[in-house]
Amino acid sequence: MPDLCYPLSMARWRLVRSTGLAFLACFAICGCRTTSDYARPLAPGERALRIVVAPETLTGLTDAFENKADQLMQAMDRSIAWFDHASSKRYFPWEYPPITHVQARRSLVALRELIAGTKNAHDFVRQLTAQFDIYESIGYDGTGTVFFTAYFAPEYPARRQPNGEFRYPLYELPSDLRRKYVAAGRWPTRLEIKRDDLLAGHELVWLNDPLNVYLIHVNGSACLRLGDQDAMYVGYTATNEHPYTSLGKLLVAEGLLSAEEVSMQTIREAFERTPATVGELMLRNARFVFFKEYGVDQWPLASLGVPLTAGASLATDKTVYPPGGLVLVRTPMVDETDRPTWTARFLLDQDSGGAIKGPGRADIFEGIGEEAGRLAGGVKAHGRLLYFFLKQD
Repeated sequence: MPDLCYPLSMARWRLVRSTGLAFLACFAICGCRTTSDYARPLAPGERALRIVVAPETLTGLTDAFENKADQLMQAMDRSIAWFDHASSKRYFPWEYPPITHVQARRSLVALRELIAGTKNAHDFVRQLTAQFDIYESIGYDGTGTVFFTAYFAPEYPARRQPNGEFRYPLYELPSDLRRKYVAAGRWPTRLEIKRDDLLAGHELVWLNDPLNVYLIHVNGSACLRLGDQDAMYVGYTATNEHPYTSLGKLLVAEGLLSAEEVSMQTIREAFERTPATVGELMLRNARFVFFKEYGVDQWPLASLGVPLTAGASLATDKTVYPPGGLVLVRTPMVDETDRPTWTARFLLDQDSGGAIKGPGRADIFEGIGEEAGRLAGGVKAHGRLLYFFLKQD
């Protein structure tokens, strides 16, 4: 999932949309120019959610019902299946709102039945507000402001065996590496892994572009095209537990780009101009990601262990938000005239990300490939985040 950057101006929104490039990677590596602390952690005793009492806060329920995605039910079924696994119980009981595992599952099942069985938005809103307590995120600023971005799974050419063109590997996690370095008290950095060739023999797949390799590390997953018909699906399995450093920030700090011009396109251009310099800057990002291959029916995989659903899965900080449930996201989106219009949609809180921290950040999964990247490019805005739980008897 992407690292935090800055909310782009309208002109920058148009640029990202027009490039058709990987928005997630662009947003994850660009240089920041805001002082807003979107990743602000909760203060001691502070809670990420508060109960909604003002009716105007519920704006968007009608739109979310009328514009629900076709794949919403599939995403809800995947979350219900997650609740049926014993491992999901470790997240509950949730402290605030005080909710048990049983109640969280019952809430999701009841919401699914309500959405599937209600004929119109008026009846839906009436029944929902009568049956459910509704909670709003406090956001990064304590007033409910959440900064939303979007992410997607890119596609790149690759080969299972190296050759003169495909010579840049992704690595699987060696079985003894975690035990070895945890015992030593420190994992190696990205630079140390490359310099000392620590992962030789553990290559998973080979790409033809070192920047693509790096972007997969940022993204956490990718569809790799092995030829005309064959594909390989890789996803995150572990990191070396070092902090992430933005490549965009480093490019700006080195004077190779200005904060205003940073985009995926300009980063690629900088890499093509000075591959050795940009390659050295990549090594300053100490975090390194290990991957494994997934079956197509299990890829891309959310952090809860269920497949992500395009347009219906959300990533949040699972240390501050209760996982697995239905949420409402209300944000402005850029339409074809480049004008922001408010929209609302229901999503399932199924994923997390290394840079999605605190109550003020959330990330929407838009799907796989270039078109999903264009959709993701329209999501960079402040908005509201609501959670729903059945009222207690």
